[in-house]
Amino acid sequence: MRVVGVDGWKRGWVAAVADGRSLAWTAHATFADLLDVHGTSTVAVDMPIATTDGPREVDVAGQRWLREHGGSWSSIFLAPTTATVAAWEGDPNHSHAAAMAAKGDAPGTSIQAWYLIPKMVEVRDALATRPDARVVEAHPECSFRMMDDRIGRTSKKTGRGAGLRIRALAREFDLDLADAPADVPVDDVLDAAAVAWTAARVERGEHVTLPEGATRAPRIVI
Repeated sequence: MRVVGVDGWKRGWVAAVADGRSLAWTAHATFADLLDVHGTSTVAVDMPIATTDGPREVDVAGQRWLREHGGSWSSIFLAPTTATVAAWEGDPNHSHAAAMAAKGDAPGTSIQAWYLIPKMVEVRDALATRPDARVVEAHPECSFRMMDDRIGRTSKKTGRGAGLRIRALAREFDLDLADAPADVPVDDVLDAAAVAWTAARVERGEHVTLPEGATRAPRIVI
């Protein structure tokens, strides 16, 4: 049962390919390239898949779930709205500050979420040409806490945080980070592995969804 977990990084995408306890990684310049290689598998990606006119219920539900499970709710950003993505597409060089000023008093998109837009558009456009692809949205911090609630609020940027996540993954996979693609940051490699674990849960029908019972995007699976 081969499944794939995907995380974006500054030079493309990293995929963790899981088959039972076996785990390998591949790197890809674009999400479309990744689907060319892995598109027949269930793919879980750490990226908002669908936008809405206002704040996405799934992001609020994800923040609530993390808070209830001892994690840091702020690791899930409120995704940009459909209108904000359209504004970026109209002028990709438009600054975050200018885009937010144009919204007047309306709630704005965080700078972190603003920088997700190019990757979000990549995913959207790739999926538009592959309607049968089995791609779901996942969040690695939710995955890690479902694996091991002892991770708590420990940041993945710290040695202890990375160690806790590696230990959790090593219980699920034969983990060897020396096999990871060169140059990809370790936290992106670990995040890809975490959502590969979630992709396997989807394949087995063991996953949960946020919001509870949601059957289609936008939703987060764990």
